Amino acid sequence: MMEALRRIIRGHVLRLSFTVAFPCLVATVASVVITVAYVVAIAYVVVTVAYGVVTVAYGVVTVFSVVVTVAYVVVTVFSVVTTVVSVVVAVFSVVAVAHVVTVAYVVTVAYVVVAVFSVVAVAYGVVTVAYVVTVAYVVVTVAHVVAVAHVTLDTVILATINTLKVFIVARVCVNAVSSVRVRLFG
Repeated sequence: MMEALRRIIRGHVLRLSFTVAFPCLVATVASVVITVAYVVAIAYVVVTVAYGVVTVAYGVVTVFSVVVTVAYVVVTVFSVVTTVVSVVVAVFSVVAVAHVVTVAYVVTVAYVVVAVFSVVAVAYGVVTVAYVVTVAYVVVTVAHVVAVAHVTLDTVILATINTLKVFIVARVCVNAVSSVRVRLFG
């Protein structure tokens, strides 16, 4: 009679153990899934930050390229203007009288001054626009990186909290099973 009673109790204990162990198994699987999501989020942050660094470097290189190109254009224009002025002065010196040559020289100098100011103004405008566009692009990229990092940090915090919850539930389940066994079998 006692042996039959012990068998019945053992069967109930096994069923109770399975009932408690199944949620523990589900909690463990959920913990693994949360950990994988956490690793994926960290990898995404690393890739995004690397992309931001490359973008900033590309912007700096672009600005330097624009500055070098503008400087080359300015030097070329100065060379052309100097050549034209030399030719004009030589022609007026050969063909015209001293007064005409003087007037032509003054007009040419005035023209050269105006041309130089125009070239400098255009070059400054081009460099300024390129700089403003690059700075704006860098600001947008940095804002994107900050936003992604913020979202990822929130995800990490939630994942950590959920993982702790899962471990607590699993611990409670294990304690419950141990308590039942101790009470039934001593």
